[in-house]
Amino acid sequence: MMDPLVALIQESRWQVSLSALHNKKSRKSLIIGVIVFVGAIITLGFTLLSGMKDAARAEVDLLRSGQTVAAYQQSSQALQGRMTEDRFILLTRSMNFSDIEDYSFTSIEQVNNEESLSGNVSFNDGSQGAIKVLMRKEGDSWKLFAILVN
Repeated sequence: MMDPLVALIQESRWQVSLSALHNKKSRKSLIIGVIVFVGAIITLGFTLLSGMKDAARAEVDLLRSGQTVAAYQQSSQALQGRMTEDRFILLTRSMNFSDIEDYSFTSIEQVNNEESLSGNVSFNDGSQGAIKVLMRKEGDSWKLFAILVN
């Protein structure tokens, strides 16, 4: 009796060497190897994104605690090049970061050396809003490039 997996591959006429699939032990090792490989790729992805997400959270937390100057000083060179510290302070104060009770990022997108994090914000008065943070990679660290809360 032929194994159903081997029969399926033979019937589909794929040009595959089936020697590893005839032996159940080899097939099991192959499947475990594929699962380990996929798991390693997923883990690597989460590890690479966590540094950027942590940097974004650190910036938002600085703004929430009123440490606007520190947030500006830690931001990207591109942001500092297009906006003075005073303008940054005025803009971020208008977004009411101090009124944010909680926030979470629900979407992360990457384009080259820029990452965009989008999510939800809960304010102290019970209202809800959205947050979008753009981070830019400078050297080995992620820096704030732009932020919007509405």
